[in-house]
Amino acid sequence: MDKGTIKPSTAIRKMDEIDRTANKVVTGAGSTGFVTTPFCELENIKLVPMEYHEVDMVKINKLMKAGVKVKGIRYWTEERPRSGR
Repeated sequence: MDKGTIKPSTAIRKMDEIDRTANKVVTGAGSTGFVTTPFCELENIKLVPMEYHEVDMVKINKLMKAGVKVKGIRYWTEERPRSGR
């Protein structure tokens, strides 16, 4: 492991080199896996079209699920565990 500080670009490159763990683990008691969950939040109200200025997150989430992105909204995904039997 390197000591000291590194540039953000170096950190990103090194993170890309890390092997990803298995997406799903199955045992006799059940299974656990990860699902990619999309998220969004207001980032810049000045860029949001007036029809969305009430910032109805229900409408924003429906648009996001339909693949439509609204300016001024920050979008991202997170890996969340999902378990089952």
